[in-house]
Amino acid sequence: MSLPTGADLQTYLRIETDAEDNLLNVLVAQATAAAIAYLGRPLATQSRTWIDDGQALRAWSSLATLLVPVTPFDPTSLVITDTDGTALVADTDYRTPLANDALVGAMPGVSFDNPPYTLTADVGLALSTSPDYATVIEPTVSAAILDIAADLYQRRNPTATSESSGGGVSTSYGDSGLPKRAEALLASWRAVRVP
Repeated sequence: MSLPTGADLQTYLRIETDAEDNLLNVLVAQATAAAIAYLGRPLATQSRTWIDDGQALRAWSSLATLLVPVTPFDPTSLVITDTDGTALVADTDYRTPLANDALVGAMPGVSFDNPPYTLTADVGLALSTSPDYATVIEPTVSAAILDIAADLYQRRNPTATSESSGGGVSTSYGDSGLPKRAEALLASWRAVRVP
């Protein structure tokens, strides 16, 4: 399965002509962006870079852990560079992942004492270690994207507050501004915000 397209939205909305194909593609792109923003992580695998200034997670005045702020990430793709530009070696200087899959821990006898550190890794929900990714996570995210896109289609007039002709459709929205059903579908895979 893959993420929805404009053609999927056309089927979902039961639109029988191709007159609005461009609009449907734009709405799916907007809905996908809204889902990614709500989730706080990319859906597809992407390479990301962060700076850890070494101000947090200190133990006994020594920096023992670094933070990868977007999970899941691929530990084999992780590259850590200190302020001097020296890359660290995974097998000898740090271990990952720790309990919450966001912390990179220094090996015993090693500390990260030359901050700031630049961390680069492949991240994305597609890297989920869940065996249910293809059968549960991706289909649920796809359903949420279709719901968001359908809502955008219904409310394409920005001054409209509701639609009453042809069925009296009413939609409720969550705190994020997304339709509540889409928000509920995405909530299980939303990233925990790390300070």
